[in-house]
Amino acid sequence: MRFRFWFVCLVGLLIGLEGCNRLCNNVECNDPNGACVDGACVCKLGFEGDDCSVVSADKFLGSYTVNAGCSSASYFSTIVATEDGDGNVVNGFVEIHNFGNTQCPSSGEIRVLARVASDSIYIDPEPYCVEGGFGGFTFSSASGVISGNNLTMTYTREYTQQGNLVTETCTDVFQK
Repeated sequence: MRFRFWFVCLVGLLIGLEGCNRLCNNVECNDPNGACVDGACVCKLGFEGDDCSVVSADKFLGSYTVNAGCSSASYFSTIVATEDGDGNVVNGFVEIHNFGNTQCPSSGEIRVLARVASDSIYIDPEPYCVEGGFGGFTFSSASGVISGNNLTMTYTREYTQQGNLVTETCTDVFQK
């Protein structure tokens, strides 16, 4: 009796596993971009879509005119693909040039790294200057959402001006 119980359980388990595998028989997830789980693709960071063939960062790339939220000025910014030391694109990340319309000590532009996931973007808190250093600025709670050609970014930036710490919360609208 006990043997029959375990035999039935084992057969049921094997049939169940085979059924799960069949759910993925005709599902293409563009390996290594994603993998099939229970008949649907689960995409790795940097990829999206029903078959994980869409590079998440692509919709963010381009040149933008930005309406600055902390001032009445407009400025220009560019979002480019992030590359590793060998020139290979790093999926799931982008680099924003001239973020926040802030300047480095030697008048160079500030750049930030950002992680993208679907329609959202998350900014690294420490920007950097092209010529080195970070220009005395930090960004926190920095994130945004893209819809069509518009990217709305909200962030808090801190910097020192004439010996005083200045904190500003800004919402910039980037338009391609």
